[in-house]
Amino acid sequence: MADSEKLRLAVIAGASHALKYREENPRADDREALKFVTEKINAILNEIEED
Repeated sequence: MADSEKLRLAVIAGASHALKYREENPRADDREALKFVTEKINAILNEIEED
């Protein structure tokens, strides 16, 4: 898989995780959602690498 494709998938996966976090935590602000995604970035990237 090309690096540009991996980057595209990482952005989509990160946005998906942020939306899921916001659904589960409706009072959370954007900063909290971004913090959640940054803490999970290694897991997100590992999922992409496995595919």
